[in-house]
Amino acid sequence: MLPSSLCIAVIFFQLQNFDIARHAFLESTVFMVYDNTKMSTTIPSVFNPVLILYYVKPYRRFYMKMFGIKEKELPKAPLSLSQTFTRSFLVLVWYIEQIPDYTLTLAYIYLFVRVRTTNDLYFSTPFFLFFFTTGVGGIASIISHIAGTRITFYPETAFLYTSLWIANHVGALGSTLGKAIIVMHRYLVFSSVEISENRSTCRRLICLQLFLPLVTAVPFLFFGFSYQTIDGHITIYSISEEGLQILKWINVSFYVVYSLFSVVLVALTGRAFIRLSRLVEVVCVCQWARNVHRPDISCAILYSSSSITLVHENRLHILNFIHFNISCG
Repeated sequence: MLPSSLCIAVIFFQLQNFDIARHAFLESTVFMVYDNTKMSTTIPSVFNPVLILYYVKPYRRFYMKMFGIKEKELPKAPLSLSQTFTRSFLVLVWYIEQIPDYTLTLAYIYLFVRVRTTNDLYFSTPFFLFFFTTGVGGIASIISHIAGTRITFYPETAFLYTSLWIANHVGALGSTLGKAIIVMHRYLVFSSVEISENRSTCRRLICLQLFLPLVTAVPFLFFGFSYQTIDGHITIYSISEEGLQILKWINVSFYVVYSLFSVVLVALTGRAFIRLSRLVEVVCVCQWARNVHRPDISCAILYSSSSITLVHENRLHILNFIHFNISCG
């Protein structure tokens, strides 16, 4: 979601993977117990390493070796989280992870409202228009993710669950595509003869930003669901395994193409900036750099964050690939 998840990952040596967490959840009978009331809930991400160590045998040795954990150092398998961790600790973990997420999301929304309602012409340029549409996609993916994980859905409300998945998918991929459009727009600005923020056709690019994610979301209409039983009622747990695999390949493909595309354009934009900076008079360099080159710093940050996300979401595949090559060598 937002940076607080990364902070939790660093603090608790957390390497979250949805596939592993899902298998760990299905293979365990861990419940969060408050005041003698059994509440089935999504296990907080901070506990994923604990579940992995106890319940996912193929990955147990991998994580024990990575973190330098010995077999004798492992406590007995818990029957419930409340028997292993105190209620105050569980509540503290929830606040540590959730409050920054919701706070930063609201701040994110406030930022975009201010950008779109300001009278400053500088914020009406195509760069900030793409910045706004990209942010809207990110916020849509966050809100739909929160709703999908916090609300219990039954077979009768499967269409609502599918709608949230589509909104999350379109928002996330639209946000990624928006970052690519921003990088492309900066390159077009520097490659044009007259440096103008109105170089690109904004409407066409925005339509492209919405159209491609919608096309890739069509398979969601045909995915099945996996179910679980909570208090005697059948509820929707997730989309089918086949759907998750298709979704994974779509996301990975988007990230890989975006990363390669951005590397090339960022390099070309940097070269164009160096070339043009030599042609500008010294007295104008500071003003020109502030008005034109500053958005490119944002592009570099966007690319770096997306690259980290790509590596983070696929680290196990990368590590397994490296381990396989070393073993074959």
